[in-house]
Amino acid sequence: MPNLEGCRIVKHDPAGHWDIREDIINWATLMPKLRTVVRTSYEAGYRMLFKRVAGDLRISEGEWRVEPAANARGSRLYYTALVAPNFAVPQFML
Repeated sequence: MPNLEGCRIVKHDPAGHWDIREDIINWATLMPKLRTVVRTSYEAGYRMLFKRVAGDLRISEGEWRVEPAANARGSRLYYTALVAPNFAVPQFML
């Protein structure tokens, strides 16, 4: 993750099916650091789903998904995310 300054696991499932992580991101000069807390669920070898639990974002959710390629000679990685801040973002940054 670009500009990531810190990442810690706050809580986790001993079986490894999910965890809750806190990230600190220094995303822009002269702007406050961004704190995000997400719960990530793992479907081994197939998908990671994440969803906001707390932090400076109003919305933070999405997934990483791996599927076999059509020719069965590799894999295709998909990433989707929906992110919305709790604060106004300067127009030049959009």
